Amino acid sequence: MTTTNRLILLDEQEVKDYLGIEHTGDDTMIGRLIDQAIAKMLGPEGIDRGINKNVPHVETFDGNVRTFIVRHYPIVAVSGIVDNQGTQSDATDDATVSAELYTINYRTGEITRTQRSVPGFWSSGYQRYVVSYTGGLSAHAEWDGSIEPVLRASVRDCVADWYENTNPRVTDDAIGTGIRTTLTEKAVPERIKAVWRSFRDQ
Repeated sequence: MTTTNRLILLDEQEVKDYLGIEHTGDDTMIGRLIDQAIAKMLGPEGIDRGINKNVPHVETFDGNVRTFIVRHYPIVAVSGIVDNQGTQSDATDDATVSAELYTINYRTGEITRTQRSVPGFWSSGYQRYVVSYTGGLSAHAEWDGSIEPVLRASVRDCVADWYENTNPRVTDDAIGTGIRTTLTEKAVPERIKAVWRSFRDQ
């Protein structure tokens, strides 16, 4: 396995078994393809959020809304929300917002301003807020049981598709190396994108 810290528990051997590969000559390339597929899965073509629930995140939101929705959910913990100076300054700039003034939906990543126990508005106009939190898809209650296995299989299928439709060995005598390995960017099959995107609302 490569040194990438993968929460998708897929290694080169699983891909090789799936493809019926018995030699070791392409292990490094397959490992890189796995990392590329995971990167695609995490990006805008896929689930479009992080999966490691222990990674800290910082996001900035404008005011004049009832609710902020963070990108990397479920939320594990919110370490703080700071009223940050926007286009104008006021007395609350750089002040930490009291946790009594908002509620957190850890499951959906929603942070709602409350006022006397009812929904309120984050201050309007020039206010901006910096939210510091930890969270990611692996915090979901179904991560181990149903989410990770499906994502792992989809990444495996993506790598297999790329591997079977690529000739990564090219000659390049101009640089005197003879044979070298190239990993040109490949398109993600639409069927795999559909699987990834199905988890955006999980």
